[in-house]
Amino acid sequence: MHEEYASDFEICITRYSESDAGALCDVNADPEHRKRFDFPDDFMPSIQHAKTVISSWNREFDSNSRFAFAVRIRNDGTLVGG
Repeated sequence: MHEEYASDFEICITRYSESDAGALCDVNADPEHRKRFDFPDDFMPSIQHAKTVISSWNREFDSNSRFAFAVRIRNDGTLVGG
């Protein structure tokens, strides 16, 4: 996490990429995130699951049916949200 204030950064919105799978896997292990998004109790986060989700989001994006966006710090591409 960056220690600077959010106003110190310009952000950009992109599609998710396979390289975001590690970050998504970490978020999927967060208890608060799991509670808010109603994960099954027996769900086990994994890199493969995250890659599958990202691939699904990108297929949906290509078909104009759903648009999942990654929020990044513009100057270095760091993923900070979605």
